Amino acid sequence: MIIPVFIPHLGCPNQCVFCNQKTITGLGEHLTTVETARTEIEAWLARSDAEGSNELAFYGGSFTAIPYAEQIAYLELAEEYRQKGLIRTIRISTRPDAIDPDHLKLLKAYGVRRIELGAQSFDDRVLSMSQRGHSAVEIERAAKGIHEAGIDLGLQLMVGLPGDSPETDLKGISEAFRLYATTLRIYPALVLKGTSLEKLLLQGAYVPLSLDEAVERVALMMDAVDEKNSEMTQPKLELIRVGLQENEMLSGSGEVLAGPHHPAFRSLVDTFRFKTRLDQDAQRCNWRGKNLEVHVRGKDLSSFVGHQRRNLIYLKNHYGVSALRVVRDESVPAMRYIITITESDGR
Repeated sequence: MIIPVFIPHLGCPNQCVFCNQKTITGLGEHLTTVETARTEIEAWLARSDAEGSNELAFYGGSFTAIPYAEQIAYLELAEEYRQKGLIRTIRISTRPDAIDPDHLKLLKAYGVRRIELGAQSFDDRVLSMSQRGHSAVEIERAAKGIHEAGIDLGLQLMVGLPGDSPETDLKGISEAFRLYATTLRIYPALVLKGTSLEKLLLQGAYVPLSLDEAVERVALMMDAVDEKNSEMTQPKLELIRVGLQENEMLSGSGEVLAGPHHPAFRSLVDTFRFKTRLDQDAQRCNWRGKNLEVHVRGKDLSSFVGHQRRNLIYLKNHYGVSALRVVRDESVPAMRYIITITESDGR
């Protein structure tokens, strides 16, 4: 189990155009201290029956940019629970330009297993327009330092930033593999209240992605991850989150002003990916008037069917499929399906 401790905006030297950590983390004005972190950890441990296999994750802000004494205090807290056997590993998130050899030495000494870099993009123009305060060079330098320290690298990318495109999205995926990242998160850019993106939106200088546009672009990124993973042995790149973690402030009235916000964003992307593959298969085969039986693993069943049975209705209306039966089958690989023609209605 992952135990999240959010330290919103602590240490972050920049105010990126998209950032409002109070809204993203759902903590509002209530900043985390070591003692509130302890309370959160205890609450999570009370729900866990996986003693010794838990991972403590310091999210939000930029961990390595907070005052050194505070870094030590949080790491000492983590070490306390590690010594008790209640957590096994630690991960942090931070900015690419907030990592140096001294930080890495400290983090390694306290058992940090993974560092997630908020890269957001590998395109210098996008980074500049997003007021990130660093270039792609700093991302690569930080990634190499993390590897040299013997710590796993995670990356975070965003779609829909000012100046980006499907091409810059796919460049980010290529760079994630080139830099041997082991985990990846993909977030859509949202216009949050109180951010520079809000000002740009009101000035007409920024147009956020629609939900459909964001779904299609992230689907292309996920397809690229699958394709590159299929060419590799180990280690592979694990996509650990698509879309922002929903919280009361994100879903609250007036916080998200514009952009592709949806509480089930990952599910929408997976449904679209299934639809794309069904299109490809339907164009190769003649399913008109046929009865189909589709086997899908249980975890993917709802995404395959789609919200309000979207994909099933699409197959019937667009390709003339007579009847569809979807079967849960755990032998089918993730995000795949097996289709058989069970009978025809004679047309």
